[in-house]
Amino acid sequence: MSETSSTAAASSTAPPEADTRVRVMVELRDGTTTQDFIAALSAPADAQVEDSSNDPDLPERIVTALVDRTELPGLRGLHCVAKLNVSEPAAKDDVIPDKPTLLSKLGFGVKPPAHVDPLTSKAGHKGKGAAIIIIDSGIDIFHRAFLDENGKTRIFAIYDQVGNRMGKFASSFQVEGDRSIDGLYFQDDIQKLIDEGRKDLPFQWNPNHGTMVASIAAGSGYEEGGESYPGGVAPEADIIFICSADQEYEEQKSKNLGYSLSLVMILKWLKQLAPKFGRQAMVVNLSRGDHVGGHDGSTLLESQFGVFSGDGRDSGVCVVKSAGNVGNRQGHTSTEVPFNGKKTIDFQILKDGIPPSLCVELWFESCFPMEVTAISPDKREVATLTVKPGVEPKAEGQTTAKKNQVLLTSNRYDSDNGATRVSLRIHPGEGMTGYETGTWTIRLRRLLSFNRETARVDAWLDLRDSPVLTPMRFVRSTNDMALTIPGTADHLITVGAVIRADRPKVAAPYSSQGPTRDGKPKPEICAPGSNIRGAKAHTKTGLMTVTGTSFAAPQVSGAIALLMAKKMEAGQPLPNATQIRHALIHSSSGYDGSHDPCCGFGTLNVDKFLEEL
Repeated sequence: MSETSSTAAASSTAPPEADTRVRVMVELRDGTTTQDFIAALSAPADAQVEDSSNDPDLPERIVTALVDRTELPGLRGLHCVAKLNVSEPAAKDDVIPDKPTLLSKLGFGVKPPAHVDPLTSKAGHKGKGAAIIIIDSGIDIFHRAFLDENGKTRIFAIYDQVGNRMGKFASSFQVEGDRSIDGLYFQDDIQKLIDEGRKDLPFQWNPNHGTMVASIAAGSGYEEGGESYPGGVAPEADIIFICSADQEYEEQKSKNLGYSLSLVMILKWLKQLAPKFGRQAMVVNLSRGDHVGGHDGSTLLESQFGVFSGDGRDSGVCVVKSAGNVGNRQGHTSTEVPFNGKKTIDFQILKDGIPPSLCVELWFESCFPMEVTAISPDKREVATLTVKPGVEPKAEGQTTAKKNQVLLTSNRYDSDNGATRVSLRIHPGEGMTGYETGTWTIRLRRLLSFNRETARVDAWLDLRDSPVLTPMRFVRSTNDMALTIPGTADHLITVGAVIRADRPKVAAPYSSQGPTRDGKPKPEICAPGSNIRGAKAHTKTGLMTVTGTSFAAPQVSGAIALLMAKKMEAGQPLPNATQIRHALIHSSSGYDGSHDPCCGFGTLNVDKFLEEL
């Protein structure tokens, strides 16, 4: 069907009513049970409640359910709920388009080279014996970057979480007793898929981003098919690829786990299967992120990364996370509301977008009672929420022109960090399309209390997609505190992007900035992220250049794998994540002891890092 006829058909059909259900991940309090949680749900039969008794990949005392957003304030207040996180679908893989700025066109500023190969060890380290675990959306197993010199696959294992959820898989692995893991492929299985030319499995549906990330971290070097690639940072490290079920494919919308839940299940799965992999050293690379949460490392998801790494103390285990690509997207702002005073936060919806809802989150200390009002572009007060004890924690309203549904909810003393979270969510009206464009206002009014201190309020837009798909921005924005979650967690290493390695303190403008909301100095380190060259999916030997922090992080992951392999070869103890973090910082190019919210402490220096620890 042509584009014209497709558009016409769509316009003649009324849009479906928005589905406001979301998947939540709940940590139960000690002494309570899943049944206590189910009893509090308004529609338990439709909630698809799961816990470790019917899904072994869930950690103990973690329960998941599908609930309506309007239920969230009440659920967070239940006596059985210790923590509750919404597990939204993951952001689409955000590759930065190559759009020169006016200054760069005029010859000013720092320009990246036409293409940049991944940083490698000049001392010749290759990473043999270490494993790099890539968590992403898919991988092209046929690409030359993942084959050895004999044409055999170098991918040690693939876990297809999407296939597992959908029942679309070609392999099962016996774990213990009569339990098996569906969608787990070892090297022989992968080689068989290659020999058979199988390209129909879910981990192959969306392989572009994951293929590039894996090739930068651990791809093979080759000169073939008219292409020459020197290889990734650790070209002899084992590749373990995990295709996460956190995006909405058309065939599995009801089976989507959301970003947070998908990762929590993967972390437990990795911890259980690590001994069976026979690999002492595991470096996990995560080049995707989320935008909602307290930005202080306190979410339920981020706490699970601490569990995974033993709070950074377990030897041979390290997690690397990209900083995010919203550094210049005007996605964070803050204001200070004086005692008995008012302040406003303005944001713009630039054009009708595609997402089913748009979201703004506010965070402030719970000692400050506040009145929060959402004002639409036509200056009409749509919904007002009073945030103080004893008041209903939600308010709803509707805009005049496009009947946008506006929902304000609050959660005082949030179980993650004890602060207050206020969420403003905007949905298209029933039977309508699009959003009220223009400038929206959030008015904040301090209510009387004994606390006369000024209340700082931080606000974030949920910029989970590209600027085209999520066309929002704050009018008066700050570029700080824009790291994507879980990049604000304590026990993982967050990586930003510089434009080029020889300018270690010149950050790429798109690279998300720190620090965290509670002041932790993140990102820790940077690597080149502009015009990085790596494997192009759906080609045998093709290469492409891409830009984003997604492609800076795997260079750091590869360098850590080199260190692990070097330690194993020398028969020395493997370092833990805490030791690795400090060694990366102290060996970085440009390190002078000071932290920059854009560049961290400096830029990755592979060989100096290998000498440091």
